[in-house]
Amino acid sequence: MLRATDRRQLSFSPGRFKSIEAYRAEQRVVAIGERIQFRAPERTLKVANGEFATVLQIANDSAVIKLDGGRTLKARLSELQHIDYGYASTSHAAQGATVDRVIVNIDTTRGVQLVNRRQFYVSLSRARYDARIYTNDSGALRRAGRARFAEGDRP
Repeated sequence: MLRATDRRQLSFSPGRFKSIEAYRAEQRVVAIGERIQFRAPERTLKVANGEFATVLQIANDSAVIKLDGGRTLKARLSELQHIDYGYASTSHAAQGATVDRVIVNIDTTRGVQLVNRRQFYVSLSRARYDARIYTNDSGALRRAGRARFAEGDRP
């Protein structure tokens, strides 16, 4: 059930649809040099969901951006509706990627689905040169890591 803004309850069956988008539109101020990330595929530009880019130029109703893969493209601002700032990423979204530096924030009050040895490995293995770990409880983090090793849960 969904609730409308006038408090009416509406029936909704997601299985009836092939694809559904759920998002909240927010304004972003973007400048030359800004890092952006596409949060949905943009087929007209041949850009995949999750791709990162740097804004090279903004003029009138278009922008020139350089994708991290090296391709440069010009896009109308109306084609850049599903973007966000591209300065950080979750380790899940970064799987398969290698970056120079990784900052990992681990809140040990989260469940074992989020604080476990596998997730720790995935997060740290993205780093090429430097990895920093921030946690609210280093003892709890150590215990979570040891517990997973003791269970034989190797990546």
